[in-house]
Amino acid sequence: MQRFYFQQLGVARRSTEIVKRAIVLEKTPSWTLSGKTGMVGFGDATGVKLGWLVGYVETADNTYIYAMNMDITKAAGGQLRLEVTKSVLKELGLI
Repeated sequence: MQRFYFQQLGVARRSTEIVKRAIVLEKTPSWTLSGKTGMVGFGDATGVKLGWLVGYVETADNTYIYAMNMDITKAAGGQLRLEVTKSVLKELGLI
């Protein structure tokens, strides 16, 4: 994610800027939260899947890159990834 953010992937700057605009999750006057989710199933009877959310928070002073993953079940759906991530970022004082 750091290489993506700082234009170090060897792709056109325009392409990176388009993706950056597309992955904005939430924007306030003091910070912008950007990220992308993903999920993979384990193929077993438990129904548990591994979900993740990776991205960055831009503030007036800095940019903070984050990555989190968690088990996803029917009871804890995909939206929980964003809720947990925001909770941790708030606890750290980043948003």
